[in-house]
Amino acid sequence: VVTSFVNKGFTVKGCVPSPSGVGVSYIHLECQGVNINLSFSEGGSLARQSVQMVRKWLAEFPVAANVVIALRSMLSQAKYDQPGVGGLSSYCLLCMVIHTCRATPQPHSADTLLFAFLHLFGQKFDYATHSINPNLATPVPKADASP
Repeated sequence: VVTSFVNKGFTVKGCVPSPSGVGVSYIHLECQGVNINLSFSEGGSLARQSVQMVRKWLAEFPVAANVVIALRSMLSQAKYDQPGVGGLSSYCLLCMVIHTCRATPQPHSADTLLFAFLHLFGQKFDYATHSINPNLATPVPKADASP
């Protein structure tokens, strides 16, 4: 896995081997100044489900990928791209963008979606009472949020 990222121009900033010693369970990559964090699970069942969900979302809303990349770049410049120190993971960001796609009538262009995202999560979203469900990419009351 690591070699395939390096061959595509990524720089490996950190890597945690899997408990079985085969492959990795976490990898921190950097490409053109953008940090990317990936986690893998043994056996692949949760990872496989997550990949299928992401593919489904991106097939439904192809413009979301460009917005996530733009937002990741902004977060990276502001040093808010490291989940371990309070930043947002790529997956969390994708969930937020997908929710914005669903809440925005016809998000056909990246600029429209980006402005809708900034408006929704910068002004309207109630962080005190809600969070984004990572399985559904929808807001839920914090009392109902999965751990």
